Amino acid sequence: MKLADTSHGTFYLYFSNKDDLFHGLAIDVTADMVAHAHSLGPVTPDGAGAAALRRWLGGFTDLYVRHAAVIRAWTEAETAGAAVARQGDRLLESFSSTLADTMLAASAIADDEAAIAGVVLLAMIERLNYYVITGQVELVRDDMLDTLAAVTHAALFAR
Repeated sequence: MKLADTSHGTFYLYFSNKDDLFHGLAIDVTADMVAHAHSLGPVTPDGAGAAALRRWLGGFTDLYVRHAAVIRAWTEAETAGAAVARQGDRLLESFSSTLADTMLAASAIADDEAAIAGVVLLAMIERLNYYVITGQVELVRDDMLDTLAAVTHAALFAR
């Protein structure tokens, strides 16, 4: 309550318990991240496409940093309940389908392969950002984004 600068009574006016608060925070994170997931436009095989992808990845990283406390608790606690788990499923679906659709548009990959590749790319992008926000890996942001964009771009146009 101290961090929120509110009394117990005010807190419980809006939230029934800490899990309810966490669910509300997870909804906010999900809304921001899903909106960003859908913001990826067409990615071309040239330098302009690589630059667009890097900007999108930079936006992902910025959101990840902004919501680091909630994302870290969400990832590490795994006690948030079914409602928060549904938000996680929504995030996974949004980002992996965006990446899969981009891969389908970019290369001659089959639908089922694209779906798997979308999850694989998301896992790489998300986990790298998680390692950075938890301090498990220290990377210069621009170097990280340059490499992440190059690897992701190469994967999109692998065929």
